[in-house]
Amino acid sequence: MLVSGGLLVKDKTKAAISFMSRNTATATVKATEVGMQWEQGNMKQGMLWEDYVGKSLSADARLPKNFKTFDYYDGATKTATSVKSMDTQTMAKLANPNQVYSSIKGNIDAAAKFKEYALSGRELTSSMISN
Repeated sequence: MLVSGGLLVKDKTKAAISFMSRNTATATVKATEVGMQWEQGNMKQGMLWEDYVGKSLSADARLPKNFKTFDYYDGATKTATSVKSMDTQTMAKLANPNQVYSSIKGNIDAAAKFKEYALSGRELTSSMISN
């Protein structure tokens, strides 16, 4: 019997399959289809991507602009979504690829450590999130 990190290998496999079924891209979208413009700041990059992702969510899922950590919350499914975009072809990231890892890790850590936040009458707590 093989145990890794307190989980049986069989359990780890089930967990990995469950994760992948929830977190696998189902489509590829070109930045030009969204209207994104790399190297033009967040308003022409990140916000356009957030809006595009939001088209597939319920209308009331959008959290207020500048909400901490998350951009969308669906109360019916208890799913909080943080939408991110990153230009990996900048000179800085090409010269130091670890910046890509650090940025992604920082976003994941922020989601994992999220406790609660409220803005413009919308409140979100970690107990409200299960996905």
